[in-house]
Amino acid sequence: MPETGFKEIKVEGWKRESVFRLYSGYADPLFNISGEIDVTRLRNQARDEGLAFSKCVYYHSLNVCNEIEEFRLRITKKGTVILYDEVHGGTTVPGAGGTFGFVYFRYVENQGMKAFCEQFGRTPQKPEKKQGSLYATAQPSVKESDGNLIRHTMVPWFSFSSVKHPRSATHEGGIPKIAFGKFYETTDARIMMPVAVEAHHGLMDGRHACDYLNTLQDRM
Repeated sequence: MPETGFKEIKVEGWKRESVFRLYSGYADPLFNISGEIDVTRLRNQARDEGLAFSKCVYYHSLNVCNEIEEFRLRITKKGTVILYDEVHGGTTVPGAGGTFGFVYFRYVENQGMKAFCEQFGRTPQKPEKKQGSLYATAQPSVKESDGNLIRHTMVPWFSFSSVKHPRSATHEGGIPKIAFGKFYETTDARIMMPVAVEAHHGLMDGRHACDYLNTLQDRM
């Protein structure tokens, strides 16, 4: 975990103490909520402004995650709870030979969408080779080992109705995982896109995941 940019939450007396202690004892404390949001306006805006739709989605997602406190909560290896001042993003990207890799992008407060999309495409560091053909391309100060991440993935080949993510055997700290599926046009000319949110139930509830989805809908 980074040494700065967070504060420790005293679990004793915390408003989520009983819920946190309950789910921290579960073998699988993660929950998942999936649904669809209307992205018609954002899709048209991205097309008109010549921006990559996926980057526009990540822009809004990262901003909404930073606005909701529960998306910035993490569990340390010692079992304590911390609240990050801000969280950054990571996502899967296509790789050579049909494989995939990871790219990371920073959250910058009050940054415009166009500036974010331009920043997203810059990778000043050389790709860091990871297991086999898997690569991670990191922007400065953002890397896979940081806990102040929101993990994203884009599944543009199918409009899913639910998602299950792989879990590492090592400590993950309750980092939320967000997946976006293939968008499609309805009979009334709306463009819909599936979204799934996975989170640690000790750190947030369905209400907070729905706050994310509803706010994301408003932005898009």
